[in-house]
Amino acid sequence: MTVTAMPSYLTMPAAPVETATTFADDDNDGIANAQDECPSTPAFTEVDEKGCTKYRSNTSNVEIGIPFLADSSVVRPQYMQEIARLADFLKEHPNKNVEIQGHASLEGPALHNRKLSEERASSVAEILIQQYGIAPNRVKSLGYGVDQPRINEISVRANAANRRIEAVITDAGSRPAVMKDGWS
Repeated sequence: MTVTAMPSYLTMPAAPVETATTFADDDNDGIANAQDECPSTPAFTEVDEKGCTKYRSNTSNVEIGIPFLADSSVVRPQYMQEIARLADFLKEHPNKNVEIQGHASLEGPALHNRKLSEERASSVAEILIQQYGIAPNRVKSLGYGVDQPRINEISVRANAANRRIEAVITDAGSRPAVMKDGWS
C-alpha cells in the first residue's frame, strides 16, 4: 500500500470568507442608517450626503420627514433635524416664505383630524419661529385634516403616510398655489 501525501491546498487553513455587510436604509433615501442624520426623509425626496432634505432656491413644495404618532402633534427630538434644515434654507433665502401644511390620517372624526392637522402644522411653525428665529411674518400654518390624503385608505401604512407635514415655499409677497391631489 502506497501512502500519498495530501496536497498542500487541502491541509492549509481556509482563509476567512468575507461576508458582505448588510446595507440598511429604512427610509429608502440611499443613505445607510448608520450615516443618516435625517432617518425619516420621505420617499422620492432629494437628499444630501447626510440623508437630509436638499433644499434649492427654486424648491416650491417638500414633505418634511416628521412622522407623528397617532393623535399627537408633538415633534419628537429625533426629527428636529428636518426642521433645522428648513430653517437653514429660509435663513439663506430671506426672500422666501413658508406655509407649513399639516395633514392627518383618514381614521377618526374629520373635525378632530382637521384640528389635529392644524396643531401639527402650528407645532412645526412655532419651532421655526421660537427655536430657529424665523420671522413670524414669513411662516404660516394651515391644517388640511383628511382633505388631501397620500393614500386613500385606512391601514397602518396609509395612516403613517397621511400623518405628515408639507412645506410650501414661496417668494416673499406671493401666495402658494392651491394644491390639487397633494401636488402644487
